[in-house]
Amino acid sequence: MPTEYQYTFGRMVADIKYDLERYQYRLSRSWIVLLLLFPGLQALIAYRLSHWLNIRHKLGSLLWWPIAVFDLLITRSIEIITGIQLHPAAQIGRGLYLPHFAGIVVGEGVVIGENCDIYQHTTLGYSGMDGETGGYPRIGNRVLILAGAVVSGEINVGSDVMIGANAVVVESVPDRSVVGGVPAKILSKKGTFTTIHYPGMDSDLDRLASMKIADNSN
Repeated sequence: MPTEYQYTFGRMVADIKYDLERYQYRLSRSWIVLLLLFPGLQALIAYRLSHWLNIRHKLGSLLWWPIAVFDLLITRSIEIITGIQLHPAAQIGRGLYLPHFAGIVVGEGVVIGENCDIYQHTTLGYSGMDGETGGYPRIGNRVLILAGAVVSGEINVGSDVMIGANAVVVESVPDRSVVGGVPAKILSKKGTFTTIHYPGMDSDLDRLASMKIADNSN
């Protein structure tokens, strides 16, 4: 993980608060119901805590090790119950939405942007073959990854990308693409503007700029 990357306690709390807001925006449920009944949110909150502890460990504070052991037990319990594995060393932006649990794996070096949706039985992970160095994917903002998809290797998936069900993505994908197939190919440039929903989306300048580019290219 780059040395300049920081994840403070305050940022963790802010991310969890926004995660709750996005789930409420999508599901119109109270935060108590969401915390008790939605495994995707439970796994995400456990990841936030584990990620913060992981960064603290890199600062060399031995006092954190007893806490880390307890955190490991909680994290493994969440993985067993929900079937969702979000590696604590991965970098996941705020507002990740996991609508259906089970079979979701996000590997150690994966980077995910903000307001993404990931469905069940998907894998974002490492690939290195034939002596190559290999690596992990970087996912942009507002990306939708549908059920059964695999995104593998040191590739870049742009913002506003939709990855179809059971697609296998092994090459970089430009912004606003819709991809599908094995291996995945670009099917259109419609993006995820009608499928990704989050608080403040209609005033998000980055999203609006991306929509303008999409409109001009059609």
